[in-house]
Amino acid sequence: MGREIASAIDDEETEALIREVAMSRLRSQIAADLHDSVVQTLAGASFRLEALKENPAAGAARSEITTINAAIAAEQTHVRTMIDKLRRGVVLPGERNLYQEIAALTEPLGAQWKIEISAEEPAEPIILSSALTFEIQQILREAVANAVRHGRARTVHASFATSERGTLILTIIDDGRGFPVDGKAMPRSISDRVSLLGGTMHLASSPGNTGITIVIPIARAA
Repeated sequence: MGREIASAIDDEETEALIREVAMSRLRSQIAADLHDSVVQTLAGASFRLEALKENPAAGAARSEITTINAAIAAEQTHVRTMIDKLRRGVVLPGERNLYQEIAALTEPLGAQWKIEISAEEPAEPIILSSALTFEIQQILREAVANAVRHGRARTVHASFATSERGTLILTIIDDGRGFPVDGKAMPRSISDRVSLLGGTMHLASSPGNTGITIVIPIARAA
């Protein structure tokens, strides 16, 4: 009986530890999501407002402010949806066509940062879990924000492919001014997200051509 009681206590402690780790990861994930969506949208709004100082014409200012307000309103809806799903315990059920979901994001994201964003349609549809599709969208958001704020990029292009080893290969290229590549150059919010998904990331940069290649194991990430 003593052994059974000890075993039961060990099992309870193990379950408690698992719950604690899960909650810790959830808190980290929520923090990353808020950073990559809300924070970056506000950063974009600030970027646009700062640009208005160089263009004091009343008409142009009104148009810009309207665009910024629309971006903020859209992000507010996005955050409210996230909060509602968290409260109801809904975790993005179902599957999505990755290209269609990314293509739908390029126009509002491009308008937010005043750049051209394009997504290359793969030869075959890439169907992923809704959760993984959401992660890819957040990665693209952060990559675009970095390209504009730090590289002054005017265009960003994303492409997708899958390998026979069951991995998703995401490539994001921008025409920014480039920077020296070292350990500190890796965008932390992106690298942390990729690491949680069990993936790897490679960064290459030169003036006019900065590229991030991300490889994620689909089975594990889904």
